[in-house]
Amino acid sequence: MAWEDALASVRRWFQVVVEGDRWVGVEWEGAKVKVSSVEVLGRQFVAVIGDVFAANILDAQTVLALNHALPIGALENEDGELLLRAMLPLTGLDDVDLRRVVLHVCRQTAHMQSKQSTSAKHPIAFYHYTD
Repeated sequence: MAWEDALASVRRWFQVVVEGDRWVGVEWEGAKVKVSSVEVLGRQFVAVIGDVFAANILDAQTVLALNHALPIGALENEDGELLLRAMLPLTGLDDVDLRRVVLHVCRQTAHMQSKQSTSAKHPIAFYHYTD
């Protein structure tokens, strides 16, 4: 699958609310997720990144326990924000698998956001996603 095909697939299945160079931001049930084209070790990948909430809401032990329970993707701390990231190689990727992973990241992001007791979401959607 080429990036253009992946982008067309994401547009077909999800509401795109913002676009950048080689990435789109989608929103699903309040969860904001970035889908982008990245190069890793000379290969093209699709990165699917959910903006969960401020990292200081949970202690490290809880984050590790949540990370362990995730069937797809991993939690990371980027600039004080807890993100859920899943990576898919473009080579051999099909529409169904891409949709499943984007939907999984959207659902998990929405689920984790719904469990937080303090509203610490950044007020500007996709604020840390720049070109």
